[in-house]
Amino acid sequence: MKQEIERKFLLINLPDLSKFKTTQIAQFYISTKSENEVRVRREDSFNFYIQAKSKGDLVRKESRPISITFEDYMDLEEFKYGRTLRKIRYSIPYFQYIIEVDIYLEELNGLKTAEIEFPSVEEAKAFKPLDWFGKEITEDKRYKNRNLVAISEDEIKKTLKT
Repeated sequence: MKQEIERKFLLINLPDLSKFKTTQIAQFYISTKSENEVRVRREDSFNFYIQAKSKGDLVRKESRPISITFEDYMDLEEFKYGRTLRKIRYSIPYFQYIIEVDIYLEELNGLKTAEIEFPSVEEAKAFKPLDWFGKEITEDKRYKNRNLVAISEDEIKKTLKT
């Protein structure tokens, strides 16, 4: 099982994103109650995956994404917990890293985050946030996707203000 080492930030100002690769993402969860989560994701209109991840902040375990069919995706959607998250992801090369900028849609419209994966904890801790990054939310449970699927409209408004 792979180890994911990742930091996450709110974004205050966005650079020009027009030249970067985009992916339309729809994801939902069929399990979030235990120490682990099971996520089902559609990327663009033709890639469908299921993946398990452990709880965690900076470091957590994740399975490799397993390809599923559109029919599997639709069947699993009947078991989803909470809302389906919809976002546009921009992949921005930055030295040896890829910054993944997520612009959330629908109920979470206005939420903009950046995630960066690292090969080691030391490298993650040494990373200096870019000037267009805002508050670090790596350890803020409110911004975990597994939690964003279930919060109320009022909680969304409070989360978007902080």
